Amino acid sequence: MTVSIKIVPISEELSTASNDQSSASEHPHRFYYPQLDGLRSVAFLLVFASHAGAFGTDPSLPNWLNQILQVYGTVTWFGWSGVDLFFILSSFLITSLLLREERLRTGIDLGKFFMRRVLRIWPVYILATVAGLASYPFIAESVPVAINAPGYFQFVTNNLLYGLTFTINLATAWGFSCPPANIGPLWSISMEEQFYIVWPCFMKLVKQPAARVVTMIGLLAATIAYRAHCMKHFPLNHVAYYQNTGARLDGLIFGAAIAMVVWYCPRMFQAMGRCGALWFILSVALLGVTREQNLALFAEHNRYALTLIDAGLALLLLSCLTFKPLIKLLSLPFIASFGRLTYGMYVLHAFVLQAIFRYVMAPLNLKPGSNEFASIAVCLGLPITYIGARIMWSLYEKRFYDLKNKFCNVASGYDAQLQT
Repeated sequence: MTVSIKIVPISEELSTASNDQSSASEHPHRFYYPQLDGLRSVAFLLVFASHAGAFGTDPSLPNWLNQILQVYGTVTWFGWSGVDLFFILSSFLITSLLLREERLRTGIDLGKFFMRRVLRIWPVYILATVAGLASYPFIAESVPVAINAPGYFQFVTNNLLYGLTFTINLATAWGFSCPPANIGPLWSISMEEQFYIVWPCFMKLVKQPAARVVTMIGLLAATIAYRAHCMKHFPLNHVAYYQNTGARLDGLIFGAAIAMVVWYCPRMFQAMGRCGALWFILSVALLGVTREQNLALFAEHNRYALTLIDAGLALLLLSCLTFKPLIKLLSLPFIASFGRLTYGMYVLHAFVLQAIFRYVMAPLNLKPGSNEFASIAVCLGLPITYIGARIMWSLYEKRFYDLKNKFCNVASGYDAQLQT
């Protein structure tokens, strides 16, 4: 079956629809934009680069090569923000789907929503949690509690409890736990699951657009204030707010806000679509200024730095919805298809990198910061992570994904293109 994917800015799609809000999308029962899969690729590569390590400049290398290495160093410095980009993307997509379902089905079906989340997220997450705790003494570069230590069983059971209840981020932030590095990235998935327990319930209960917007503004102010409080009282422990759900809602709020602008204000968004290049320039400028100033992101006086970076990433998402050159680039089949595997790669990459650090780098006595270290981590770690994610998708993840689609009121993702 031949699948034809129409690559078009959302603003242009909205311009073909009627003024009725129920026609806010050309195909309201389907929701998929391949460039957003491409943006997922960007988010994952940022995270991977951050964990793989930066290259160092070398006077013996040509100047042009050192400049490239410096650019890559900037990417690794910003790598942690890939998680925030995932937050923004996730919130935009889920809020968009909830708004469409609300209009098409005269309400949000919470039961089906939670079934979709369980089937999409839990199987891979639970597998990673159990496998990670079982294997960390043999994989992780540094072992928090040795397998023969008196506290080993307690360490594993505590982290298993926090992992399976999706509270591992809060346990880490509040000092109850220090999970092994191979399951470290799972904190962000826990944070998302906590948010998506509350968010659809809020949207089902609060139906007025104005009330939703006011609440989101209040949430943004509250999360900034709470983060400032945490920074003041825990100045030497950035995890206390970096992995603390209440202090990290900025990106989730920005993603939902863009979805609501698209849905509630199609004419305004159509006008914004004529300025796609502007949003991209503003995004690059805001992120660039943040990097150039070398903000100490976790210092008390920079309580707004995370908000500014998330605002820059939100503008990047906005430009991906309106800026044609960026849309075409991120919609390229090999970029979009890579992005569709990012959930599996995100979960697996820490396993792969930790194993490489322990069984390749350590015997060779390679240290972080060296070009050899970063080269091996990237050139070996990325292909293995990708292959592992493809295998996991084919043998395990896809079974639950297909079952999840039976609970969809609005077709989403790449499968939406098949429903012609």
